[in-house]
Amino acid sequence: MTDRRGFLKLAGATAATASVGLPTAAAASRAPQCLLYIGSYAHAITTVGSEDLGTVSEATGLAAPSYLADHPNGRFVYAVDEQEAGTVTGFAKGRTGKLSQLNTQPVNGKGPAQLTVDPTGRYVVTANYGSGSVSVNPLNADGTVGAVTDVVQHQGASPHAHMVRFAPSGRFALVADLGTDEIFAYQLRNGKLVQTAVTKVPTGTGPRHFRFAPHDTVYLVGESDSTLRTYTYDQRTGALTERNVQPATKETYSDRNYPSEIALSPDNAFAYVANRGGDVITTFDVRGATPKVLADVSVHGHWPRHFAVTGNRIWVANQLSNNLVEFSRDPRTGLPTFSTQRDLTTPSFVLPAR
Repeated sequence: MTDRRGFLKLAGATAATASVGLPTAAAASRAPQCLLYIGSYAHAITTVGSEDLGTVSEATGLAAPSYLADHPNGRFVYAVDEQEAGTVTGFAKGRTGKLSQLNTQPVNGKGPAQLTVDPTGRYVVTANYGSGSVSVNPLNADGTVGAVTDVVQHQGASPHAHMVRFAPSGRFALVADLGTDEIFAYQLRNGKLVQTAVTKVPTGTGPRHFRFAPHDTVYLVGESDSTLRTYTYDQRTGALTERNVQPATKETYSDRNYPSEIALSPDNAFAYVANRGGDVITTFDVRGATPKVLADVSVHGHWPRHFAVTGNRIWVANQLSNNLVEFSRDPRTGLPTFSTQRDLTTPSFVLPAR
């Protein structure tokens, strides 16, 4: 598997300027302006306006705010700092979109890669890639982060917890461990994680990110084997049962492919997978029992680490080509079309403002 730290060093070596690309005809019809919070490996979270992708403000002070999470009340944003001694930092949103730093707390884990706020808004849970652990920090009413209340250490030769996400019901949090090829199910009880199930995926899958879908369906991308896997989710235990596996792209590419993120269209009719190596967004029709691959569309950059879908637009963070790209999305076919782009240093995450 390609070394995660190698990517960060390569990305950090390239400086980018802030310039906005000319929009195409596909961008002629736009939704109202919204704000996008862009995480990065460039010591900054950049607030961008969706209308022209221009910078609204920047929040600095963290070395690698690579992943962000919204609070359910929409007033706060939380960021990991992907360092050896990992931390989570809380920010308050201003009326203009400016983020004001509240405080920072250790997660007692190494290299935090992803985090999420539980549906009650009382805790933030962090997946620590470097140490292969999962941390819980309480959240105060003013948005500040409290000291760690629990750390669960995954076992094995090389555990690498990569993602944590709560089920729609909020009953279970699922954690994908890329290193152990397992999906853990936990209940969060009074700041403690209680394991209820573990699903073993085929060795060499490298489970990275996943999404819950209607009808107790979960879609998972395998970073190591470049797959899209479909599971049935057990609402009683949090366990998963595999239904289908298929390639994460439609075409085969000369460079080895590493899927990064998966997201669904607002109507749950289409699934999108970002593919690094192939450097494409792959569209799947998921209205049937088995996802049907439709097309690969170039991301107009290199190494799409993350993307977000809002309405009929998709924004892609191309980490190694230092650009943020906007696509329009046809709601009938599901297919994205390039609209515009701007240079931005090592973007790693796109969070549309609530």
